Amino acid sequence: MNKKNSKAFTLLELLVVIGIVAVLVSLAAVSYNAAQQRSRDARRRSDLKAIQGALEQYYGASVNSYSYPGSAANCMSEIPDYLSSSLPVDPSDGSNYTYSCTSSSYCICDQLEVSNTGNALDTNCNSGSWGTGTNYVYYCVANLQ
Repeated sequence: MNKKNSKAFTLLELLVVIGIVAVLVSLAAVSYNAAQQRSRDARRRSDLKAIQGALEQYYGASVNSYSYPGSAANCMSEIPDYLSSSLPVDPSDGSNYTYSCTSSSYCICDQLEVSNTGNALDTNCNSGSWGTGTNYVYYCVANLQ
């Protein structure tokens, strides 16, 4: 009997290795997507805090009146001078953040991608829906004055 000395991989060994690599790639893809969502949510929070800071600077710079820009139409158009860059937009789709403004108050919100990490149930700052817990998918900032 003549036995060959084989140094090649068998088909079964190749299939096992391909399966392991496929599982590792799928786990990496899921982790990468989750990291991207958390990153965009952090950007949203940062953007809303920047807008809040600009509105508070506007409030302090209002000569003799101490007021916010006023109507919703003027709210965002009045503050670019107080921002270090252009008016921020949602990082995932480029849409504007949801806001409402009067001369005495404002509320700016956006929906987060990661569930239960927000501070509001909806974009209505007057609804008393602020806090933390299940279904808190919106992040909102309101006037400090």
